Amino acid sequence: GGADRVFNLAFSVTGGSLATNQKVSWKVNGKSFSPPSLPTLLKVLGGASQESDFDSSENAFVIKNGEVVEINITGVVHPHPFHLHGKVFDIVKLNGVTNYVNPPRRDVVTTGPGTTTIRFKAENSGPWILHCHVEWHLQGGLAVIFVEDPDDIRTNTHPTQAWQDLCPAYNALPPEMQ
Repeated sequence: GGADRVFNLAFSVTGGSLATNQKVSWKVNGKSFSPPSLPTLLKVLGGASQESDFDSSENAFVIKNGEVVEINITGVVHPHPFHLHGKVFDIVKLNGVTNYVNPPRRDVVTTGPGTTTIRFKAENSGPWILHCHVEWHLQGGLAVIFVEDPDDIRTNTHPTQAWQDLCPAYNALPPEMQ
């Protein structure tokens, strides 16, 4: 069957030097990912339910439980290993070869020139990041977040006091340790 939701993610890079990764900005659909000051999960627990509830720099996409989600990744000239947290996905298109019959299942796919397409069924609620596994590319903004089933997250996530103490403890650290 077909996908319920299709996301076309066009990756690009601007500025700086790719050789040294100095002042390089990696973008998805024209926006660089930047970790929000209030974590995505805390926003969801506070009531965020639609894409407009998140910072534009979070590159957040809201998906519903049960949806079949297809992601088309384009704009990649050199190989990049993309990892999707919280999911195992089907690689249905890679290097010009399409396979919906018996696709390989992974949580990382190395993209190359052309379109890479992955597909999964949304059945694990949470905010799940899709990012390049090359650390400095992630730091440069090469990521998006899929917020799966915000209502279910709020219903089934019950933070303990120890969990709630994590952010204040982290924020109290000196900047060089954060």
